[in-house]
Amino acid sequence: MRSLFFACLCIFATPVFALPTSAQVFAYAVGSYPSLFSGSPSAGNFLGFDYRYYPSTGNYLAVSNGTIYIFGPVSGNQLTPVGTISSFENLITTWEKTQNLPPSFPFQNAMKAFIINGYQRNFSISYTSSTVLCSGSGTRTNAPANSLTTFKLTPTQSVPAVASAVAVTYTWTNCNPTYNTSSKTEYYDPTSYAELGSVTSKNYSVYKVLPVLPTSVQVGGAGIVGSSTDYTDSTQIVYDGRSDSSYVVTAGGSSTTATITLIYKNYDKTGALVSTSIDVWSITTAGVLTPISSAIQFPNGAKYNYTFL
Repeated sequence: MRSLFFACLCIFATPVFALPTSAQVFAYAVGSYPSLFSGSPSAGNFLGFDYRYYPSTGNYLAVSNGTIYIFGPVSGNQLTPVGTISSFENLITTWEKTQNLPPSFPFQNAMKAFIINGYQRNFSISYTSSTVLCSGSGTRTNAPANSLTTFKLTPTQSVPAVASAVAVTYTWTNCNPTYNTSSKTEYYDPTSYAELGSVTSKNYSVYKVLPVLPTSVQVGGAGIVGSSTDYTDSTQIVYDGRSDSSYVVTAGGSSTTATITLIYKNYDKTGALVSTSIDVWSITTAGVLTPISSAIQFPNGAKYNYTFL
């Protein structure tokens, strides 16, 4: 997975809805059990565990596959499940109602609608490096993700999927070639619309663990989305790299809007960073999601900037 917008990169999607997010679980624990979870935590993701470590108490709080875990002095240094998120749902939502919490933004549903309905966006583009300055325009078209098919998760396992064909055109005003195109096909789970992977003529990208977008986000929120693995083709024999993605939420232009920045770190097969992609979205409390801009940055300082019109 590389980026939502461009064919050298790839879109991610959304899993199952409704239950409180990991961020909501962590907030509830800090608010309800400050003697166990307090101070400024460090965040991470390890073997599928989205966790927070609270150094002032030495305790860990983690979420994995819908279950909440604790680790540290609180559990005798044993990884211990304390219950499912669904079993804590009423407690969390009741606690949230007593707090003066900032507005929340339904990121998961908004992205799901974006994927199901498809979209077409025009953009302006620039490319800068130490020796080149180019500018131009283009159009990205994502077909609605409603074409039922299958996707090969492993060399021997194919699963039901819906597919979306993606086409991007570029017209440059002062660079050669003056016109070029790119394309790919993105695949999603037909029920949850979690991304399964994507395919281009040179790359086969697959999620071994489905990416996770939060049900809702608030200003100040941040988290890990997931990691995709790249191969040269569907045999999944020749490893070609990976992409790690995360998100950060900052204030928008009003109390009913927020800015969501999606960050993708793209690595080659040796583990070297080859590019960082940054997609910026605006979202409203009503769930209206609008792409604002995208950038692709390279270690040598070269950069593509896309601004959506």
